[in-house]
Amino acid sequence: MTPTKSDIRRETFGQLRDGREVQLFTLTNAAGSSLSVTNYGCIITAVRVPDRQGTLSNVVLGYETMRAYEDDTAVVGAFVGRFANRIAHGRVSIDGAEHQLVLNAGGHHLHGGATGFHKQLWSADACMSPKGPQLFLLRTSPDGEEGYPGALATQVVYTLTDDDMVMMDVTARTDRPTLINVIQHTYFNLTGSRRSVLHHDLMVNADEVLCVDQDLIPTGDKRNVAGTPFDFRTSRRVGEAIDAPDQQLRHGQGYDHCFVLNGRDGPAATLRDAASGREMTVTTDQPGLQVYSGNWLNGVHAPRTGLCLETQHFPDSPHHPSFPSTLLRPGEIFRTQTAFQFTTV
Repeated sequence: MTPTKSDIRRETFGQLRDGREVQLFTLTNAAGSSLSVTNYGCIITAVRVPDRQGTLSNVVLGYETMRAYEDDTAVVGAFVGRFANRIAHGRVSIDGAEHQLVLNAGGHHLHGGATGFHKQLWSADACMSPKGPQLFLLRTSPDGEEGYPGALATQVVYTLTDDDMVMMDVTARTDRPTLINVIQHTYFNLTGSRRSVLHHDLMVNADEVLCVDQDLIPTGDKRNVAGTPFDFRTSRRVGEAIDAPDQQLRHGQGYDHCFVLNGRDGPAATLRDAASGREMTVTTDQPGLQVYSGNWLNGVHAPRTGLCLETQHFPDSPHHPSFPSTLLRPGEIFRTQTAFQFTTV
């Protein structure tokens, strides 16, 4: 590829139904790769990186119009919170006080509610940094939004480095004890097209996976992956065992499970497309990785044309004292970083 100059482009992407304007920011690094993000839902709309021949293609699922993102129910490319994934029956207790969260998934709370972070307009600004072009997105979720206590001020920073790493840094503060568990919900497809992801090779650095019930709520049990369809400790095809006669797979209609990561040493996961030579390595400071094989995609994107690798705390954590805490108190700062490194092999 011919080297270029790092660049930040800002343009109008469209309007919401209420008339508010949505901006699209495109960060381009010195190698010519780019990251496009809207200030609606902090959505990653495109990641353009080269294959082994140097040809740039978009390796994430997205939509062409703002209206499609506004109507989207698959949370394509979005930043999710306050609490990503599921909370059983939407009921939580914090310091003895009961809180009822919005129910938006069959009697349960999912991805922060019907109007969670992914359905909000964020303030945004971009600048060049020593690491590469950066986009800063900020929003304060008011006390009571979707049932959560406390005003939660959150900052999301996306960085595109010159060696094709997409970094996401998140910080948050609250004025009352509240819950926080945030993720990036991008659907990856390293082919650069919309073919099935079942032929991608996946490695997940996890010896255990959380068991779930028929509503995909964790039971509290952890299952050793050895000898099961969930054993990705060495790289294997995503589709190799996705339709095996396994009760956990039947619950998710495929993979939609949180893996218990083996600490912070080394990558959490790697995803590879042999045809294009593209490889993506995921690193994180989070304890879990939700692997979702896009089983419920429909319409513009067919089922299993995108794979989510969602770094996070465990689903339904407030109901499982043995899980890492997702409680944030006044005076504390929530911090997390996840990075997606793109290379070719």
